[in-house]
Amino acid sequence: MQYFQKLIQKDLGFTYTLNEPVVSHDRAEIWALHRGTSKETGDPALVLHFEASKSRPGLSQKQNLAKTGLMRLKTLRHPDVLKYLTSVEGSDGTIYAAVEDATPLATILANSPSKLDREAMQWGLFTISRALGFLHSSGLIHGRLNSSTVFVTPTGDWKLGGLECVTQHTQAATLSQHAASLQDHSYQSPEFSSGRWSSVAAGAPSAVDSWALGCLMFHVHAGSLTAPDQLQNMAALPKPLLSAYQKLLASNAAARAPAGQLPNHPYFKASKFIELNLFVENIALKGPLEREAFMSKLPAMMDRLPDGFCTFKILPMLSQSIESGAGGSSAFSCVMKTKDRLSIQDFAKIVVKKYAVLWFSNQQIDRGLKVELYNNLNIFVEHMDDSDVNSTIFNSMASAFQDMQAPALRDAAVKSVLVISDRLTDKNLNSVLMSHFARLQVDPEPAIRTNTTVCLGKLAPRLSSTARNKVLAAAFLRSLKDPFPHARAAGINAILATTEYYSVKDMATRLLPSIVTLLIDSSDEVRTAAFTVVAKFQEKLSRNHEEMLRAEESTTEVSNGGRSTNSSTTRAGSTGWGLSSFSSMAAALVSTKSESGAHANKSTGISSEDFKRGRPVPTTSANGPEVTHNKPVAQMASSNVKTNDPWDATSGSSSSVPPAFSSVPLPVGGMSQAVPQNTNLGMGSFGDMGNGLGDDDDADGWGDMDIKSESKPLDDEDLFVSMMGQPKAKPTSVPRGMTTSNSNSSSIKSSGEDGLWDLAPPKVNRPKPRAVARPAAGLGSTSAARRTKKTSGNDDWEALLGGTTSKRRTTGRSGAR
Repeated sequence: MQYFQKLIQKDLGFTYTLNEPVVSHDRAEIWALHRGTSKETGDPALVLHFEASKSRPGLSQKQNLAKTGLMRLKTLRHPDVLKYLTSVEGSDGTIYAAVEDATPLATILANSPSKLDREAMQWGLFTISRALGFLHSSGLIHGRLNSSTVFVTPTGDWKLGGLECVTQHTQAATLSQHAASLQDHSYQSPEFSSGRWSSVAAGAPSAVDSWALGCLMFHVHAGSLTAPDQLQNMAALPKPLLSAYQKLLASNAAARAPAGQLPNHPYFKASKFIELNLFVENIALKGPLEREAFMSKLPAMMDRLPDGFCTFKILPMLSQSIESGAGGSSAFSCVMKTKDRLSIQDFAKIVVKKYAVLWFSNQQIDRGLKVELYNNLNIFVEHMDDSDVNSTIFNSMASAFQDMQAPALRDAAVKSVLVISDRLTDKNLNSVLMSHFARLQVDPEPAIRTNTTVCLGKLAPRLSSTARNKVLAAAFLRSLKDPFPHARAAGINAILATTEYYSVKDMATRLLPSIVTLLIDSSDEVRTAAFTVVAKFQEKLSRNHEEMLRAEESTTEVSNGGRSTNSSTTRAGSTGWGLSSFSSMAAALVSTKSESGAHANKSTGISSEDFKRGRPVPTTSANGPEVTHNKPVAQMASSNVKTNDPWDATSGSSSSVPPAFSSVPLPVGGMSQAVPQNTNLGMGSFGDMGNGLGDDDDADGWGDMDIKSESKPLDDEDLFVSMMGQPKAKPTSVPRGMTTSNSNSSSIKSSGEDGLWDLAPPKVNRPKPRAVARPAAGLGSTSAARRTKKTSGNDDWEALLGGTTSKRRTTGRSGAR
């Protein structure tokens, strides 16, 4: 075998490879049959090989017959004659001829445990009679018709072969040279077996072949034919066919029915299978209405048709109908029925690679058929190469995404993306597909928007990290604003399914603000899903909070050289909003005021109003008056924190911090009268510091404080005095960098506490602005400072921090005065 293959490839240039041999059961033994495959296309074929070996008996006669048979194959072209493909001849007389893929009928009958199907026999005898009629009409005699010269194609068609003895009717006498040795004895007519060639030439051209056709009819129905005596047993034949059988086997050659007239017999005309075959053969000549009527009836008949007929004859016809758009969904349903008839290998080779790939690439196919293709894509794609998926299938989907005239097609294409997602290249998946999904998320059809979100959530594990960070949160946040309830529910469920891909920052700042609004959604499904996501996010953020606390404690222990530190005190000091400098200044003022008040006023009482406002409560001890602060224990713990503020005159010493600057904000009543309306940093500075929100109003719950308007703005010291209580005497010392004015003391009223609100603001000589240490992480002072720059120039808090110039502040005080 290897020798022959090398010989064909190098010397003869035969374009087919020889595979396994095929048993022919031909007594002539002229050709050796092999399965062959085209080197160019891979299509199967049947290879006829004649070996010119000197050891073969009757070499010259058989070589002449082989050349005659090859010449007849080339010249006789008919649908019912074995189709010639190519051939080569060697200088030594070796011949290789390739014909269409087929199997000798004798081989099928010998290997089949049961008889052939009735429809297959009807169509086979019909086609052989047509081929004989073609020869007889041309004045030719076949002369060697038997089961070994009839070939059956994969489509179920019977083709006439064995053309070595084909001669002109007028030259029938030449058959005597070799016909008797080549034709099967059971198929020889009486005049043929007796050698009366003159009567053959004088009779009708069809006489010899009509007898052989009657013998073939008996052979296929009975299953075997070994002797002419068996022809008298007609029990195996169908009764409607007996009349034709008897006329073909008439002993008088002149009375025999012509073989070419057999198709006109009522038995064959009544066959629905023959009618179906004839319609398929001539479907190109049928009108649109006839084709549509035929396609509508075909699905119901598919289960009763032979497998080979459905696979190799109906399927090409269906493919042609699909490509032309004439078959509709009926053609595709017939295609899907052929899947159950074929093995996995045959389905991949015959249906998928030969037809299905072309269907997806054809832009002229009806949209309804493309919807069916996308809905059944999982059946085809597993048999396709990655190159076909990324080029043909994906490009077809991209075109479907942009087809605005077919919503059903867009929706089917979106849902079928999941079938090929694991086969797509990185560019197609993370770039091209995501750009299409971005447009599909704003599609006019709500169902398409919903399915796009669902599909994107399922694709998240297959996307690259860059694509996930760029696409997921933005896409799902867009879906949360969709007016279609199911689209919103799909967005929330997608967020829940992809929680692992979001950072805690994205959860807190991007996703949660939008999800929380859906807790009061009109759809119950949306609300339920929103509560689930919020609970999931809260759990994850809580774990992150605990991790941050442990990290802070570890950092504190390392910075203290391993010494133990009270974690509550540390956390309380870290939540002072970056106002350690204020605490130091307040401590200095309280200390000075307490000393001067002890000499100016020996009273140890305090009013209830002072207690409510958190003013220091004077007490008397053996060593003199002391100041006790009315505040909780937590505040007392936080007030003992040491500071290293350059504004603090007593930096490094332990001092008591007034309640106004402790880690616990003041009560609302204590601040409501101290903050003017034209200042944007009143209680809002305390409540909104670090949450990234803008100015709030009564509508969202942050503007329910009764902030009274004042006729003049308060400066730094006014705000200090209003919080600390009225001093009984002028302070003897002030923090570094601040000087008092004589006008301030003259403006103090003697009418009690109410005179504190009429004090003129002190003049402040502020040093040059300096860099302020960044506050503790998570306290939000950056966003607060950003909002501070946008507020008016009368910002007392920023003036104390040195963030504004004194020029604008001086103008404000002069106007107030």
